[in-house]
Amino acid sequence: MLSSRTASLGLPDECALWADPTTAVLIPTTTDAAGLARLPLRIPNNSTFSGLSFAAQGITVDAINSLGLSLTAGLLLTLGN
Repeated sequence: MLSSRTASLGLPDECALWADPTTAVLIPTTTDAAGLARLPLRIPNNSTFSGLSFAAQGITVDAINSLGLSLTAGLLLTLGN
């Protein structure tokens, strides 16, 4: 999930939603046997995007969790030098 804003929403089973769901875009991907997911993004080489920030967080199906989902730790990505 990529979002233009961060959030801090506590959920059951000690999960925390860090990427703001009101501005989020869900990008489906798969994981390998070790649970690693890769998400290549093409970002134009344009100085207009320098300093732009995104919140990122992974979500996966988890039958053990009461929500049926597990969340990764959030990550703030900022474009530029």
